[in-house]
This record gives sequence, structure tokens and C-alpha cells, in this order.
Amino acid sequence: MGESRGKPPHLIPMTDDPFLTRSGVEVRLDTLRLTSTYAGHLEGTPAAISRRERERVSERVRKELPPGEPLVVLDSGGDELPRLRWVARLWSYRAFGPRADDSDYGSELFVCWYSDDLDGDLRARLEAVVRALDWETQAADVDLVG
Repeated sequence: MGESRGKPPHLIPMTDDPFLTRSGVEVRLDTLRLTSTYAGHLEGTPAAISRRERERVSERVRKELPPGEPLVVLDSGGDELPRLRWVARLWSYRAFGPRADDSDYGSELFVCWYSDDLDGDLRARLEAVVRALDWETQAADVDLVG
């Protein structure tokens, strides 16, 4: 009875600890959405559905997690996409565009990637995604106080 069982890694609540980009920008997770890549498709081969998914991913992200832009899609490029689609809304207290010197502005970026499983540490998965980004050129300035 006194034995404690750990929670599965994907159920561990996130902390406010930032993730670091390759260049050292502190980035925080606002929202993480996980859906089936093949949900809502009633017919077609996985390769055909994957082609349609790639064509419409920007539109889907804008609908599911507004405003959904700017969006970076991390895709391995195989014929068939993995079965799970992840979308994260990330932000930073630092702006990098025209508002870089305005303390009321930060930056944000939406990132989409695919995987076949939920195994492993969620934080480690997110750290790998953040390290794959070029935050300074891909993120957009956003008003943090308005």
C-alpha cells in the first residue's frame, strides 16, 4: 500500500521553467494540442491522406489553435505521416522584429510536428522541438500587455 507509482510522463503537469533555443532564447509553452493525423478521413490510403494533411496543415492549425501563425511544420518528409499531430503555441518575453526594443512586446510561434507514440518524457520531447527552431527568424512579435 505504501508503494508509490509514478505518473506516465505525458500526464506530468508542465512547469513554468522555460525551454532554451540553440541560441539561448527562453521560450515558454502556452498551449499543447495533440490530435490524430488521420482523424476525420473516411477514405484514402495513408499516403494520400498524408498528402492532403500536408496541403492543409496551416489551415487546420489556424482553426484548431487561433491565430495559428506564424507556423513552423517539422516534417520528416516520408510518404506517410506518423499517426499523431502535435501543435504547440510557444512564446518568449523577447521580441526580435521591429518591436525588439519595446518591453511591451515579446514573440510567439506555433509549431507542428508528428510522431507515432506518446512514449518518453514530454519535456524532453518539447526541448528537442524548441532546439530545432530558429526562433529569431521564425517567431513573430506579439503585444504582451494589450
